Amino acid sequence: MLFSKFFKSWREYSCFKSLSSPDRKIVFYSEGAGYSIYLWPVMKHLLKDLERPLCYVTSDAQDPLLGEEIPGLTAFYMESTSTLIAFFKNLEAGILVMTMPDLETFHLKRSRHPVYYVYLQHSIVSTHMVYRTGAFDHFDAILCAGPHHEAETRAWEEAHGLKPKELFKHGYAPLDTIIEEGARRVAPGKGRTRVLVAPSWGPKGMLELHGEQLVGSLLAAGFEVYLRPHPNTRKTNPEAIDGIRRKFESHEGYRHEEDIRSHDSFYNSHVMVSDWSGAALEFAFGLERPVLFIDVPRKVNNPDYECIDCLPLEERLREEIGEVLSVENIEQAGDRIEGMRTGAEKYREKIRTARAAWVYNVGHSGEVGADILAKLSDRIRGEQ
Repeated sequence: MLFSKFFKSWREYSCFKSLSSPDRKIVFYSEGAGYSIYLWPVMKHLLKDLERPLCYVTSDAQDPLLGEEIPGLTAFYMESTSTLIAFFKNLEAGILVMTMPDLETFHLKRSRHPVYYVYLQHSIVSTHMVYRTGAFDHFDAILCAGPHHEAETRAWEEAHGLKPKELFKHGYAPLDTIIEEGARRVAPGKGRTRVLVAPSWGPKGMLELHGEQLVGSLLAAGFEVYLRPHPNTRKTNPEAIDGIRRKFESHEGYRHEEDIRSHDSFYNSHVMVSDWSGAALEFAFGLERPVLFIDVPRKVNNPDYECIDCLPLEERLREEIGEVLSVENIEQAGDRIEGMRTGAEKYREKIRTARAAWVYNVGHSGEVGADILAKLSDRIRGEQ
């Protein structure tokens, strides 16, 4: 298996290198098929509306774009570490677009050739608290989901004496998809309250610390409870998930969902319960439904985040798109959720106002992103 991955990656890399320069003007890199929800809306408009040829490099052998015949798209599979190191180091292209932060931090570096690196956001959350220190320092441009990304980036650059990047008002493609899909689905009705428990992950996360108590409380309140743990929890702390499942799987109100391809629980729930997860913003902004935030410790991956005077958006918006509940009062979750459901219209208006203020180009970020990249590609070609 490992040898197969190794040789196939190098064979694909060789094919990529044989492409002519015009065919490598715009290259997309994806860590896996799950990232297509961020990249494909922009790629689709570049291909179909602007008729730009694209290269797509993925590290997922199961990526569906590898097997599709899409006019204008040339796709390659490169998963082995040595191949990716060579690909990044020797890349000759106009633009490389990616959702993976930490360029230059680990084994994947900027090319020795002139390449323009564009970061496309894969979350609405702020850039300075949940990402590692300097996660975006080595990009040339950032497609920003909202004004907070611009403010945070400029403040970080000024604090660390960095060359200013080009920042573009892009938006957030998954949000557009949720809004579109939500409009096609039947909203949850007036019957039994459905609650989606969708936390972030980590040793101080809601599921890891209080998952069993929370789920038990919600089931005792008579709710239908969907537990949708973060995929990384399955990798780092599977017992936290399995312990909850063993205890409640026989309860008629308990639903367990780990298949990230399924989003039924997302659209079928009246309220989400979360902690610091970016999914909370997507649920609220996409479906205009409130979130109950369990106040566990912040998820901080950058210990220097407070060196800039920017309040993380995921903290700023908690009282606007929902309510915050302390862990000491977690047994009150059921009462709080009933109150939020009763006041659904009030929250809907507040959520719409917040979305308009904090997310760019709602409903058409794919077209906007494609136009940005096409113009960048034309400019860079003229400069070379």
